[in-house]
Amino acid sequence: DKAYKAYKAYKAYKARDKADKAYKAWAKAWENFAAVVKEHKKELEALHKKLCVKDCPWDGERILPD
Repeated sequence: DKAYKAYKAYKAYKARDKADKAYKAWAKAWENFAAVVKEHKKELEALHKKLCVKDCPWDGERILPD
């Protein structure tokens, strides 16, 4: 049925649009986070050294290894 296919295509388009907007918001948030981490890197490293265990995988930017 053409109407049903058109409806499904419209719903898929709207879902993709919503996902694109969410990704753009996430990318902006990540950009802001990265800027703050860069700005406060010395403080974060000092806090990490004080609080964390010796074999922690923290590489100065992220906690999870590749």
